[in-house]
Amino acid sequence: ICSSDSECQNGAYKISESMESSTVVNFACEPQRTTFSFDIYRVEEDTETDTESTTKVMSGSGICLYVRREIRSLSSDDLDAFLDASHALWEYDDEKGQSKFGLDFHTNSYLLKFHQFNAAQRDSDHVHDGNGFLLQHVKFTNIFEKSIQSVDSSVNIPYWDFTIDSALGNNKP
Repeated sequence: ICSSDSECQNGAYKISESMESSTVVNFACEPQRTTFSFDIYRVEEDTETDTESTTKVMSGSGICLYVRREIRSLSSDDLDAFLDASHALWEYDDEKGQSKFGLDFHTNSYLLKFHQFNAAQRDSDHVHDGNGFLLQHVKFTNIFEKSIQSVDSSVNIPYWDFTIDSALGNNKP
């Protein structure tokens, strides 16, 4: 897989005879900014001669996107990466975090103050009252996500599908 700036990374998809399993190829990219090209080759082994033949079967291009997944569907590695990146928001102060991870890094204290400033005013709760509810929470989530992505660009915020719990009869708050 090669990005538009010609940095290439190799990986392999190995499809079984039944075509039910494969190996995922992961690489770091910047969503909606990184484009890449790929070539897919078929490698066939000849056990009698102990040789391999390689045939190019497909070429293509794509763009990097984050895909938000339900938290219970994350692999243990993906969940660990998310939690480790989130933990960094508690581990570093703003100055050290931004020095190490960049200007998108914000601590949990920053996020808490952001929420309190916009939600704790007695005369006007811009986060929970009225039309601002959805947009303010989207903004807050985006700031949190950019912060954890400054620590580890491979992570994003998973969602929680509460209807799964409801369908299982887990309706307790």
